[in-house]
Amino acid sequence: MPVLRVYSAGSNAKGQLGTGSEDDSWVFAPVAGLGQVREGSGVNSTAKIANGSNHSIILYDGQLLSAGDNSRGQLFNLSTTFEPFRLRSDMEAVDVAAGWENSYLVLRQKETGSLQVISDLLLSIGSTDFGALGVDLSAAPSSSAKRDGIGEERTISFAHLIPQNSTYLIQNISSGLNHVIVILSIFSQSHNHQSQLVIGWGSCRHGQLGPISTPSNQSNLKSKRSPKTIPKPPSFIPTPIVLQVNNKSPITKVAAGSQHTILLHEDGTLTTWGSDRKNQLPAPPLPRVQDVQ
Repeated sequence: MPVLRVYSAGSNAKGQLGTGSEDDSWVFAPVAGLGQVREGSGVNSTAKIANGSNHSIILYDGQLLSAGDNSRGQLFNLSTTFEPFRLRSDMEAVDVAAGWENSYLVLRQKETGSLQVISDLLLSIGSTDFGALGVDLSAAPSSSAKRDGIGEERTISFAHLIPQNSTYLIQNISSGLNHVIVILSIFSQSHNHQSQLVIGWGSCRHGQLGPISTPSNQSNLKSKRSPKTIPKPPSFIPTPIVLQVNNKSPITKVAAGSQHTILLHEDGTLTTWGSDRKNQLPAPPLPRVQDVQ
């Protein structure tokens, strides 16, 4: 049976390589702690690695492991080796993402034989900077959310964004430095796939959330040519909003960079948002694109 093997290299000041030490590594070395991962279905298992500024997350066969810096409560456990995080018994982890000092976990109801589609659960953890947690923390002014050294999990809700009596599955999630993009598959009461929504929150000063039309966090500037005030675009959006995508082809994958976002459409075309100062946004025309990272 195939065995999970993960190797890491590079900066390791906070133990983010998961090797059991805080020494930098110039060569790829096996990470520690994976012996506790139960045997799964081998090459068909869900596997994903997400890296933040100084922390790392591994998702394998429904299990979540994390290591590295937890100064902002961004880890689901405390260790310099990859330790498993205990999940709810009725749910399994299906996707993860990591921002600069944040982590995100998608939980899905385990199969029960019912035809009913139960909405996924999205947890966020870590720094509250730039609205990256995706929840309204106006009543909690602290710059990090920590509980006994472990980050306090926050549940991100999309109920106010989807049609009444509908449910959703999280098709894709990607985090940049301090912004997050989520693709939702919406299901009607009849449980038929109805539509797709692109959701985002966090930093948007460079346009990484696309065209934004919201009064949140707006300030006014006086124009030299007109006494009227001109609304200044918000620097960040603290809670999820529906993003405007002009391309009507369904989205199959999203990739978020430091200050930019790329959406891959089913027809092989791209929607790109955000900073292009380093030529990070692909310029058309392009051949049919197969994948984005």
